[in-house]
Amino acid sequence: MFEARIEDATGEGLYCISPEPFAPLEEVEVEVVIPAHMCRRHRGMVFLLCRAEVVRTLADWRVPGYGIDCRVLDCKIVGRLSTELPPPS
Repeated sequence: MFEARIEDATGEGLYCISPEPFAPLEEVEVEVVIPAHMCRRHRGMVFLLCRAEVVRTLADWRVPGYGIDCRVLDCKIVGRLSTELPPPS
């Protein structure tokens, strides 16, 4: 598993910036944290654990690190953190 900043994500794949390069076809495990807006009074985060295959690695001149393009093979929810907001006044 590696820590990276996700720049773009779809149902099929993701592009992230990683401090280290990965080889094409290498399988990686990625933990994704996304904001979850369940309803107006709840805010929180959903934690996903994804198995992905590296499609390509690019040197990213905009930021330190490498651009990693991955195809998501499977993904599951591994946790949720939710907080209820106070009622409107």
